[in-house]
Amino acid sequence: MADRQAYTTGNPPMTGYGEARTLKAYGGAIALLTTDLALNRTVTLFRVPAGFVVCDLKVTTTDMDSNGTPLLTFKLGDSGDDDRLLAASTIAQTGTNAYASLVATTGLLYQYTTETEIQFTCSAAAATAVAGTLTVALIGYIA
Repeated sequence: MADRQAYTTGNPPMTGYGEARTLKAYGGAIALLTTDLALNRTVTLFRVPAGFVVCDLKVTTTDMDSNGTPLLTFKLGDSGDDDRLLAASTIAQTGTNAYASLVATTGLLYQYTTETEIQFTCSAAAATAVAGTLTVALIGYIA
């Protein structure tokens, strides 16, 4: 279970389904608190619908570790595999973009069989935590 849920249960950031196999993007800008940047803290970011097949992942962050020797590392996944989508990312150490195809091999073309919450997990705590913004675009289609 996640330590914190960053979206409202009755109003998750999801789009309509449209026609089968048309690309959809789920996610958006999510505010992370300094408490979210502690070791093994988990934040539920958004949900994807049953049948969603992962094709790509784009991530950008603000600088959330202001220390001269930053340590912050995070992963993205779900309750079944906490790094299914992204493992050991350091982009929040300096606030950068990661626009190349980032999907981990365990996540590429993975199909969610039920509605699933996507989670952020802090795998190495920030040396000097700074609240910031994580922007995620999880791209795929409904099978």
